[in-house]
Amino acid sequence: MYYNFCFFRRDDQQAINPARGKGGAVAHENLREFLRALEQAGELKRIAVETDPVLEITEITDRVSKRGGPALLFEKVKGSRMPLLINAFGSPRRMAMALGVGSVEEVAARLRNLLH
Repeated sequence: MYYNFCFFRRDDQQAINPARGKGGAVAHENLREFLRALEQAGELKRIAVETDPVLEITEITDRVSKRGGPALLFEKVKGSRMPLLINAFGSPRRMAMALGVGSVEEVAARLRNLLH
């Protein structure tokens, strides 16, 4: 099992997509938009209380992840001005949402077609 850790800034940062100039599109313009999509789908839990990053966040994340729970947004990390998003891509559904597809198998099929 692995965890995805992503610190992000509070301002709206545009998504970086090298293909955009060639007509490429991204599923979500920025992380804030992706968080809204996760929240609307019931795939994000916000933790508003101050949480210690040393062992407390790890323990909470471990328990939630092992039960197949949602991504976690720790809004008040002790000793940090930055919130902490964990497990954003930790399920096939969230990964598909991030990629803008119905299923991660769609991406696998596209890759197989490109390689053959």
